[in-house]
Amino acid sequence: MNISSLAACAIVWMKCPGKKIVVRTILFTYMFPSILLVILLFILCYQMGLIDQKFGLVLTHLSFSVPFEIWMLKAYFESIPKELIEAALIDGCSYFKCLIKVILPVSLPAITTVGIYSFILGWSEYFFANTLITSNGNRTIAVGLQTLIGYHRLDFGLLTVTSVIMVVPVLLLLYQFKNISLKVLLLEALKNRSDYKWRM
Repeated sequence: MNISSLAACAIVWMKCPGKKIVVRTILFTYMFPSILLVILLFILCYQMGLIDQKFGLVLTHLSFSVPFEIWMLKAYFESIPKELIEAALIDGCSYFKCLIKVILPVSLPAITTVGIYSFILGWSEYFFANTLITSNGNRTIAVGLQTLIGYHRLDFGLLTVTSVIMVVPVLLLLYQFKNISLKVLLLEALKNRSDYKWRM
């Protein structure tokens, strides 16, 4: 999320040559189905010695999640008024300080939503985890859940317990996201109400 936030902020507000080409390249990268790149990514991870390494699996997941995060955050950052950013820059804030003090607090709901979506994609990802991870000790819970299904015997109790364990972190994260969203909405409602009373 740090990389995506910085990249989306730079695309929206900083003036740099070739910005439209970068944006289109990001969208074009996300349009590729993951199954088309599995052989290329496997060869790349093999040459870098990242087969059966969790770090290689993380890099593979980032290659698909980061373009989506940048594109979604870019759309939200464009809805923030430019006057707010210009006022912070006039007051002496740098671009980085403006990002920390102004943009991130305003964009908390969008950043949280995109982060949760990326977490769910990574948590339930099966295809690359089954391809790049070979040892039992490094397998993700999604791949481990599949190994519980045998050809001649199926333990429904163990399968159910493992499925519940897999779902619990996602439910906790969604519950925490609900609390954050309610806090942000209440603060915005109170702020708008106070501004309305002041104008009256």
